[in-house]
Amino acid sequence: MNTVVNQADVAKSLRSKGVYSKEVEGIAEAITARLNGQELTRTQTSILRSAMDSPTVQSVIPDTMER
Repeated sequence: MNTVVNQADVAKSLRSKGVYSKEVEGIAEAITARLNGQELTRTQTSILRSAMDSPTVQSVIPDTMER
């Protein structure tokens, strides 16, 4: 599967699930980069690790992959 994930869609999905932190764009950027197979920066890696502690954020990934 070579589906490209759109960062705006990830941010929208995060917000629709109640994630309204000021870091939504950073979280969306990190998730998008990871799902698109890009190499993450240290900052993105840190953001993603912190965000993955949230079940809500974890639920966005399968939702995003289904699009």
